[in-house]
Amino acid sequence: MDTKESPRASRSNSMALRTTEDVNAIEAPVTWKAYLICAFASFGGIFFGYDSGYINGVNGSSIFIQAVEGPDATKLSSPHQSLIVSILSAGTFFGAIIAGDLADMMGRKWTIIMGCVIYLIGVIIQMITGIGDALGVIVAGRLIAGIGVGFESAIVILYMSEIVSAPLDPT
Repeated sequence: MDTKESPRASRSNSMALRTTEDVNAIEAPVTWKAYLICAFASFGGIFFGYDSGYINGVNGSSIFIQAVEGPDATKLSSPHQSLIVSILSAGTFFGAIIAGDLADMMGRKWTIIMGCVIYLIGVIIQMITGIGDALGVIVAGRLIAGIGVGFESAIVILYMSEIVSAPLDPT
Protein backbone atom coordinates (compact mmCIF):
# COMPACT_ATOMS: atom_id res chain seq x y z
CA MET A 1 0.00 0.00 0.00
CA ASP A 2 1.29 3.46 -0.92
CA THR A 3 1.34 5.83 2.09
CA LYS A 4 2.48 8.96 0.30
CA GLU A 5 0.38 12.05 0.90
CA SER A 6 -0.66 14.21 -1.98
CA PRO A 7 1.26 17.50 -2.31
CA ARG A 8 -1.90 19.37 -1.35
CA ALA A 9 -2.33 17.37 1.86
CA SER A 10 1.28 17.86 2.91
CA ARG A 11 1.00 21.62 2.41
CA SER A 12 -2.10 21.81 4.56
CA ASN A 13 -0.09 20.48 7.52
CA SER A 14 2.75 22.95 7.05
CA MET A 15 3.40 26.11 9.03
CA ALA A 16 2.41 28.36 6.13
CA LEU A 17 0.72 31.69 6.68
CA ARG A 18 -3.02 31.14 6.56
CA THR A 19 -5.81 33.64 6.13
CA THR A 20 -9.54 33.35 5.71
CA GLU A 21 -11.77 34.44 2.87
CA ASP A 22 -15.02 34.35 4.87
CA VAL A 23 -14.46 36.95 7.59
CA ASN A 24 -17.94 36.42 9.03
CA ALA A 25 -17.31 32.73 9.78
CA ILE A 26 -14.98 33.34 12.73
CA GLU A 27 -14.98 35.80 15.61
CA ALA A 28 -11.56 37.34 14.92
CA PRO A 29 -10.74 36.93 11.24
CA VAL A 30 -7.09 36.77 10.27
CA THR A 31 -6.60 38.39 6.89
CA TRP A 32 -3.62 39.69 4.96
CA LYS A 33 -4.68 43.17 5.97
CA ALA A 34 -4.43 42.18 9.64
CA TYR A 35 -0.91 40.84 9.13
CA LEU A 36 0.16 44.00 7.30
CA ILE A 37 -1.32 46.26 9.95
CA CYS A 38 0.54 44.38 12.69
CA ALA A 39 3.79 44.56 10.70
CA PHE A 40 3.29 48.31 10.19
CA ALA A 41 2.55 48.81 13.87
CA SER A 42 5.64 46.92 15.03
CA PHE A 43 8.06 49.58 13.78
CA GLY A 44 8.50 51.16 17.22
CA GLY A 45 9.88 47.98 18.75
CA ILE A 46 11.94 47.21 15.69
CA PHE A 47 13.56 50.66 15.72
CA PHE A 48 14.38 50.57 19.41
CA GLY A 49 15.79 47.04 19.28
CA TYR A 50 17.82 47.66 16.14
CA ASP A 51 19.24 50.91 17.47
CA SER A 52 20.12 49.39 20.84
CA GLY A 53 21.85 46.48 19.13
CA TYR A 54 23.96 48.26 16.57
CA ILE A 55 25.25 51.01 18.86
CA ASN A 56 27.22 48.47 20.87
CA GLY A 57 29.11 47.49 17.74
CA VAL A 58 29.71 51.12 16.87
CA ASN A 59 31.04 51.88 20.37
CA GLY A 60 33.52 49.05 20.04
CA SER A 61 34.79 50.07 16.60
CA SER A 62 38.37 51.36 16.65
CA ILE A 63 37.64 53.90 13.89
CA PHE A 64 34.75 55.35 15.89
CA ILE A 65 36.74 55.35 19.15
CA GLN A 66 39.58 57.27 17.49
CA ALA A 67 37.13 59.73 15.90
CA VAL A 68 35.58 60.52 19.26
CA GLU A 69 38.52 60.22 21.68
CA GLY A 70 41.54 60.94 19.50
CA PRO A 71 44.04 58.94 17.42
CA ASP A 72 45.77 57.25 20.36
CA ALA A 73 42.58 56.08 22.15
CA THR A 74 41.74 52.40 22.52
CA LYS A 75 38.32 52.74 24.17
CA LEU A 76 35.59 55.29 24.77
CA SER A 77 35.65 57.12 28.05
CA SER A 78 32.80 56.19 30.39
CA PRO A 79 31.05 59.59 30.15
CA HIS A 80 31.13 59.51 26.35
CA GLN A 81 29.91 55.93 26.17
CA SER A 82 27.09 56.69 28.64
CA LEU A 83 26.06 59.77 26.69
CA ILE A 84 26.06 57.97 23.34
CA VAL A 85 24.02 55.04 24.63
CA SER A 86 21.53 56.89 26.84
CA ILE A 87 20.71 59.90 24.64
CA LEU A 88 18.39 57.70 22.57
CA SER A 89 16.22 57.17 25.66
CA ALA A 90 16.08 60.92 26.29
CA GLY A 91 14.88 61.43 22.72
CA THR A 92 12.34 58.65 23.18
CA PHE A 93 10.98 60.38 26.29
CA PHE A 94 10.50 63.72 24.52
CA GLY A 95 9.17 62.07 21.35
CA ALA A 96 6.51 60.22 23.32
CA ILE A 97 5.42 63.44 25.04
CA ILE A 98 5.16 65.35 21.75
CA ALA A 99 3.51 62.54 19.79
CA GLY A 100 0.23 62.52 21.69
CA ASP A 101 -0.71 66.07 20.75
CA LEU A 102 0.49 65.58 17.19
CA ALA A 103 -1.60 62.44 16.85
CA ASP A 104 -4.68 64.37 17.95
CA MET A 105 -3.96 67.07 15.36
CA MET A 106 -2.87 65.02 12.34
CA GLY A 107 -4.06 61.48 13.06
CA ARG A 108 -2.42 58.33 14.36
CA LYS A 109 -1.30 56.89 11.04
CA TRP A 110 0.44 60.08 9.90
CA THR A 111 2.10 60.51 13.28
CA ILE A 112 3.52 56.99 12.97
CA ILE A 113 4.75 57.74 9.45
CA MET A 114 6.26 61.01 10.69
CA GLY A 115 8.02 59.08 13.47
CA CYS A 116 9.54 56.77 10.86
CA VAL A 117 10.81 59.75 8.86
CA ILE A 118 12.27 61.41 11.98
CA TYR A 119 14.01 58.15 12.87
CA LEU A 120 15.39 57.92 9.33
CA ILE A 121 16.78 61.47 9.56
CA GLY A 122 18.42 60.64 12.89
CA VAL A 123 20.05 57.54 11.43
CA ILE A 124 21.35 59.50 8.44
CA ILE A 125 22.90 62.06 10.79
CA GLN A 126 24.55 59.22 12.73
CA MET A 127 25.95 57.84 9.48
CA ILE A 128 27.78 61.10 8.69
CA THR A 129 29.76 60.91 11.94
CA GLY A 130 33.38 61.42 11.03
CA ILE A 131 36.57 63.12 12.02
CA GLY A 132 35.98 66.48 13.68
CA ASP A 133 33.22 66.73 16.23
CA ALA A 134 32.21 63.06 15.99
CA LEU A 135 30.70 63.05 19.47
CA GLY A 136 28.37 65.97 18.74
CA VAL A 137 27.15 64.46 15.48
CA ILE A 138 26.48 60.99 16.89
CA VAL A 139 24.69 62.45 19.93
CA ALA A 140 22.53 64.72 17.76
CA GLY A 141 21.66 61.85 15.44
CA ARG A 142 20.76 59.53 18.30
CA LEU A 143 18.65 62.22 19.98
CA ILE A 144 16.69 62.79 16.77
CA ALA A 145 16.34 59.04 16.16
CA GLY A 146 15.10 58.71 19.74
CA ILE A 147 12.36 61.26 19.07
CA GLY A 148 11.21 59.07 16.17
CA VAL A 149 11.25 55.98 18.39
CA GLY A 150 9.19 57.89 20.97
CA PHE A 151 6.59 58.74 18.34
CA GLU A 152 6.32 55.07 17.44
CA SER A 153 6.24 53.80 21.01
CA ALA A 154 3.50 56.17 22.11
CA ILE A 155 1.20 56.13 19.11
CA VAL A 156 1.33 52.56 17.80
CA ILE A 157 -0.63 51.32 20.81
CA LEU A 158 -3.37 53.90 20.18
CA TYR A 159 -3.41 53.12 16.48
CA MET A 160 -3.77 49.39 17.06
CA SER A 161 -6.62 49.88 19.52
CA GLU A 162 -8.48 52.09 17.04
CA ILE A 163 -8.25 49.74 14.10
CA VAL A 164 -9.13 46.52 15.94
CA SER A 165 -12.10 44.74 14.38
CA ALA A 166 -15.53 45.16 16.01
CA PRO A 167 -15.81 41.63 17.51
CA LEU A 168 -12.55 42.17 19.42
CA ASP A 169 -13.36 45.70 20.60
CA PRO A 170 -14.54 45.55 24.22
CA THR A 171 -16.36 48.90 23.99
